Amino acid sequence: MCVEDVVMVMHLLMKSDITGERFTVISENITFKELIFWIANGLKIKKPTMLAKPWMTSIAWRLDWFFQQFFSKRKFSRATAKSLHTTAIYSNEKIKNRLNFEFQPIKKLLKRLLLLIQKLFSFFFYSLFQ
Repeated sequence: MCVEDVVMVMHLLMKSDITGERFTVISENITFKELIFWIANGLKIKKPTMLAKPWMTSIAWRLDWFFQQFFSKRKFSRATAKSLHTTAIYSNEKIKNRLNFEFQPIKKLLKRLLLLIQKLFSFFFYSLFQ
């Protein structure tokens, strides 16, 4: 989901007579594995082959906590580790039906983002070696 979708939904809700309701604003349900594979394909790099087991991520968040005490801010929390091994399915049907709204597909947005990243890197390396 992108910022444009969120802003559009907010705008449509403000213009509507809908009040006192909560909505889940999500484009689609995907796993971290799918996202990482899509990014790897988009960047034309090798996909990860090793699956991080729960005990591995458990050690990782504890090490991250320890190093954060001395060096920098946390990057990998207990909640992040737990979410990597759980599947939560959310429905956006309510918002889609009430506002007659269609979200942009994540793959389309990811392609746009990866193209931008590739342009930035090519510009950086081009300017670096001139």
